Amino acid sequence: MDYLREIAEAHYYAGSKKSQKLAHESFDAMDEDGSEEVDISEFKEFLREEGYEQYAKKGLFKRLDRDGNKGLDFWEVMTLYYIISGRPFCAGCDKFLTSVYFACVECFDRSSGPFCMCTGCYRDQGYDHSHRHTQNPRFLDNYSLLEAHRLSAVNQPRGHQVERSSSNAMVTYSPSSSSSRSSSSSRSSSSRAIAYKAFEMGVTVASVGSGFGCSIM
Repeated sequence: MDYLREIAEAHYYAGSKKSQKLAHESFDAMDEDGSEEVDISEFKEFLREEGYEQYAKKGLFKRLDRDGNKGLDFWEVMTLYYIISGRPFCAGCDKFLTSVYFACVECFDRSSGPFCMCTGCYRDQGYDHSHRHTQNPRFLDNYSLLEAHRLSAVNQPRGHQVERSSSNAMVTYSPSSSSSRSSSSSRSSSSRAIAYKAFEMGVTVASVGSGFGCSIM
């Protein structure tokens, strides 16, 4: 988790003053009682309102709470934002993937969502991946997959290449259909939700390929 915190800090400091201000406003709105920490009830309420309830069921709060004081400080919440921007869970053991993982190439490029595994499950074949795309699915680690997409983009005709964003920011995560956010008409109008939406829009970057963005790292 320390590795992800370092990434979240890097995104914050490399971002604009506006995105940094929005980050603090989002944290303050999430911290409803003004204690300068987000407790477990505030954490779960945020995840419920934003359509990320699956994260609340995986012991994520305890893993984020580095000092074990039962409250998340600003940087722990920034780590949470980075996680929900696209970090996956292992399809084999359901563990949160904090470092190198393997992904099915065919699934990664499809809107149904990626199929990712930790190195242990991939090595031991501890997973069931009923594949409709091909009888022999291809798997690459996340770094190799990023390089493969880079080369694919480079080799595309000039007019078909997707313009890359120069922003230094976290990407927006779109949950799977089973955990999608509510429609705009039913979204919470609370200050927490409004602040988070503003922060989310402030740090969004464009995808760099078909269904592919910087969250691979």
